Amino acid sequence: MPAAFRLFPNLRLGATAGATAGPDGRLVRQYAFEITDAAGQVEDDVTLDARFFGPGDVTGINPTEIARFEPEAGGDAFEPDYFPFVEFKSPDLPWRFSLHDAGPPSADGATRVNPWLVLIALRGDEFQQLGQGSAPCRRIRVTDAMASLPPLADRWAFAHVQMNTRDDAAVALAALADRPALGFSRLLCPRRLEPLTRYTLFLVPAYERGRLAGLGLDPEAETAPEALAWDASRWDPVELPVYASSTFRTDEGLNLEAQLRRLRSLDDTEADALADAETFETSHPGWFDQNWPDNPTLTEQRALMPTGYEPGNPGMAGTFNTNMARVLNEVIRGELEIEALDEADEDPLVAMPPYGFRYRDDPVIRAGGPLWVEGVNLDPRFRLVAQLGAACVRDHQEDLMAEAWRQYPEIIAANRELTRLRTAEALAGRITAQRFDRLPSDVALSLAEPFVPYARIDADLIEKSKVEVATLGGFLSEIGAPRSYISRDLRRAAARVQRRDPDTGAVALRMPVAPGDEDSDGRYRPKDLSEPNRAQDRLAARDPRTAENLLRDQGVLRPVERPPARRMTVSVPVGLYSSVQLHDTLRQRLTALPRAKADVRIRGRSAAERATGGGLFRAPRIPVPLVDYLLERNPETLMAGVRDMPDNTIAFFEENRSFVEAALLGACHEMNEELRWRGFPTDMRATVLPRFWNRGHPEDDTTKDDIGPIRGWKGALGQQDSPVDSNGKADIVVLIKGDVVRKLDAPLLRIDICKKPGGWDDADLQKSYMPVYSGKISPGLGYWGFDVSLDALLKPDRINRAYFVILEPPGRLRFGLDVGFGGLAPALQNLLQGSGGLGRGTTVVGRARSGTMSGGRALARALEAGALHRVTGAGARVITPGVGTGQRAGSIDLRDLRRGGVYEPTGVGQTDLEDWDDLTFGHLARGPGGYIRADQQIDTPSGSSLDLWGASASSATIARSFWQRPIAAVVPFKGVFDGK
Repeated sequence: MPAAFRLFPNLRLGATAGATAGPDGRLVRQYAFEITDAAGQVEDDVTLDARFFGPGDVTGINPTEIARFEPEAGGDAFEPDYFPFVEFKSPDLPWRFSLHDAGPPSADGATRVNPWLVLIALRGDEFQQLGQGSAPCRRIRVTDAMASLPPLADRWAFAHVQMNTRDDAAVALAALADRPALGFSRLLCPRRLEPLTRYTLFLVPAYERGRLAGLGLDPEAETAPEALAWDASRWDPVELPVYASSTFRTDEGLNLEAQLRRLRSLDDTEADALADAETFETSHPGWFDQNWPDNPTLTEQRALMPTGYEPGNPGMAGTFNTNMARVLNEVIRGELEIEALDEADEDPLVAMPPYGFRYRDDPVIRAGGPLWVEGVNLDPRFRLVAQLGAACVRDHQEDLMAEAWRQYPEIIAANRELTRLRTAEALAGRITAQRFDRLPSDVALSLAEPFVPYARIDADLIEKSKVEVATLGGFLSEIGAPRSYISRDLRRAAARVQRRDPDTGAVALRMPVAPGDEDSDGRYRPKDLSEPNRAQDRLAARDPRTAENLLRDQGVLRPVERPPARRMTVSVPVGLYSSVQLHDTLRQRLTALPRAKADVRIRGRSAAERATGGGLFRAPRIPVPLVDYLLERNPETLMAGVRDMPDNTIAFFEENRSFVEAALLGACHEMNEELRWRGFPTDMRATVLPRFWNRGHPEDDTTKDDIGPIRGWKGALGQQDSPVDSNGKADIVVLIKGDVVRKLDAPLLRIDICKKPGGWDDADLQKSYMPVYSGKISPGLGYWGFDVSLDALLKPDRINRAYFVILEPPGRLRFGLDVGFGGLAPALQNLLQGSGGLGRGTTVVGRARSGTMSGGRALARALEAGALHRVTGAGARVITPGVGTGQRAGSIDLRDLRRGGVYEPTGVGQTDLEDWDDLTFGHLARGPGGYIRADQQIDTPSGSSLDLWGASASSATIARSFWQRPIAAVVPFKGVFDGK
C-alpha cells in the first residue's frame, strides 16, 4: 500500500478534454481562427472542427494498457466481500471516448463523467462463450441482463484515478495533467460475490455503438450515439464483445476480520496436551548394554518447548557415563592415529560417533564433564538431536555438496594466488641479497625512493628518535631531512658534475651528502675514463683554457659586466639518523612485501596461516536454515504434538537453545566428514552450517548466524554465545494455527509495550519487537520468533502493558465492504426470516454488544450493530480476537458462524454508522444482479467528518468508502497468560 495517495473522480487529457459528442457518435472539438491582413486588421473569423474517435470506433484494447486485474488470473481464494477491479496504465483511458456526462454535477461542482467501458463479473451459469467468427473481439452471451449486469447509469460512480502523492489536490491534479504517467485509472466491479464460486471478469463496452463495433456489425445502423449497450431493467439476453477477461474463484466467505476474531488462546487442557513431550525408551541400546540406568525413559527434545521448560539432568548413572566416554575416546584415538599415520588400510573402531571432538584442542571426552562436548555425547537426549542434524545432512548431501563445490573455485583461486606470492617472496629475497644488500646505504635509499613513503619502520627506531610516525618517509620528514637528497633526480643531476682526482688523474663523481646521515663519508668515488672523457682530457692538455676564454680573447664574444652574486644563508635544522639502519629496514620490507600483499588480497586467514604462508584448507559456508530440513523430515521435530494443536488458536513456546546447538553440531560434524570423504580441501573444525532458523538475511552476513564458530565454544550446551542472541535467554516463539495463516500466508506479527496500562495505543508505544525469524510448519500453522524472553514480558510492571499484534501485510489498495451480518448459516437465516425465532431469554454474544433479546428481529438488529471496532488514528483497523477461555453455556458465539448464504436487510440510509470503515453490505442497496446502486445517499457517520455518500458524492469519495485499510488484531498478554 502506498504511503500516501489521492483519488480523483475522472480525468480527460489532451484535445479530447474539451470535445463534445457529435451527431455521428464521435467526439468533436471546435477551434476558432481569426484571419488578419498585413496591417493586423481582422478580416474574417473561421471555425474549424477537429474530429476524434468515439466509442463506436473501438474494436479492442492494447493488452499493455492493462496494468493488472484484482484478483490475479487463476486466483482461488478471493474474499467475496471485496470488489474485483482492473487497473489501466493511462489515467484517462476510461473516459477517453466518453460521449456524455452523468447528469448534472454533484453538489460541490464536480463533473460526473460516464466511462465508455465497464467491468462486470459473471458466474459460469450466467453467460455462454460464443465463437469469435469474423468479429474483431471475443464474444459472450449473457443469459439475463437484469440478473447479471449492472445498471449502466451508475457506471460513473465506479471509475476513478489514483495518484500516489502527499501534495494537495490542486497541486497533484496539475502535476497529473503535465505528467500523466504519475497516475493510473481503475474500474471497480461493485458486485456482491457469492462464496466458493468461480467468476470471470469481462471488460466490455458501455455504448451500443461500441458493442456493435466489437461484434463486427455496423455501429451507425439506426443507432443513437448515446444509446447504451444493455438495459439492466429488462430480463433479455445480451450479446457482448470482450476487450479483456480474467477468471478467479472466491473462498468460503469468512473475511479476514472474522478469521482474526475467531483466534483464541489455548485453554488449560489444550496447553497441557501440547506440553506433554514424547518419551523414548532406552532399554534396548544395542550392543552397548553396560550399566544402563534403572529408569530407561527419557523425554525427547524439540526445538520449541513449552514456556518455562528446563531440560535438567537426564539422571544417567555414573558408570554408564564412564563406559560411554571410554568407548568414544577409543574411537577418537583411533581416528587421530590413522590421520597421523596416513595409512588407509588401518581399520578404525566402528562405534557410536563422537560428535564435535575435533573442535577441541584436547579431543578427550570426560565423564561428568560440564562442557558442551560431554553434554552432546553422554546425554542420550541430545545425542539423538545431534544424530537428527547429521541425518538431515545425509538426506540432502548431494545438494549440500553441490553448493560446496560451487565455492571450491574460490578456494583454488586463493591457493593459486598464495603460490604466486610465495614465489615472489623467494625471488624478492634472492634479488635483495644479491643486489640491494651490496649497495651503499645512501644509494639504496635513493633507489628505493618510490617505496620509502610506505615502508614501515621498526619500533626501536621510533622510540629512539621520539617520532610519532610509522613509515620511513614520515620519519625522514619528521627529523627534517630533505627528501630531495635521496631522490633519483638529484643523482642524475650529480652524475653530470665530474672532477679530476688529483692523486690518480681519473675523473670522479661527487655524490651529494644527505644532511644528518651519520654513515655518509662524502668521499670521491673514482670512475674509469671512458673514450669521450679521454678525448676531452687530450683536448684540455693542448690548451687548458676553455673555449669561452679563447673566443673572448679573439674578440668574438663581447665582455659582459655581471653583478656580483648575492649569497643568502638559510639554516635548516636536521636530525641525525643512520642510513645503514634504514637500509636494513628497507631490505626487510622489500623481502616481506609479497607476504604483506597476501594479507591484503586473501582475507580470512588465521594468524597461524599468515605466519606459515602455506596453502588454505577451507570448508565451505552453507547458511541454509536447518529447520527446513527438519520440517521436511518430520514436523514434530520442531514441536511435540504439532498435529494436535487446535485450529484458530495462538500458542506461545520458547526456543530450546540446547536443541539448536546440538542439531547444528551434529550437522557440521557430518558435513565435515562428507567433505573429507569426497576429497574437498576442508578444515575439519569449520562451522559449515551455522544457521538453524530462517532469518531472511544475506548468506555472507555472519552476524545473523544462530551459532558462532564451534571452535570457540565454551561452557555447557545451550549456553554458548550467539551472534543473534542479545539477552542470553531463550527467545519467545508465537505459533498461530488457523484460517488467518492460510489466508495471508505470512501475516506480520509484533510485540508492543505501551507506555502505560489501560489499552493498546499505537501512538503511545514504549518499545516494539519485530520477529527475528519465522516459518510455516504446515499451510495453516506458522511460527514467529522474537528476541525477547517471556520473563521480560511477564514482569509485574510490564504484563499490563504488553500486547501481541497481528498485522495484515500492506500491499496494493483493496476495496470492498464488511460482511456485517450477511454471512450466516442457512438454518440461522431461516430462523431470522421465519415467523418463529429464538425464544425469550436467549443470550446472544455479538461482536460489539451482547444482551438478552427476543425473537429473530432482535437478533438481526444485534447482528447488524455488531460491526468490528476500529482505531482510525493508527492507519489500521483494530479488532480484538477472542482470547478468553470460551463462552457461556446456552449462548451463540457469532465467531463460529460460517457463511452459508445471503441474508440482507432492507433498510438503506441507516444512521448507526460510527465510521466509514464500519460500512457493510447491509447499508447499501443493490440491484437484482447484486451490483451496488449509485443513486442513494448515506448520512455521514457520527465519528467522521467525511461526506462520502451525500449530495457531493463522486466516484473518488465512493471509492474511499470502499477502501479497506489493513487490519491489526491486538491480543493482550495478560489475557493469554492470565497474569502468570
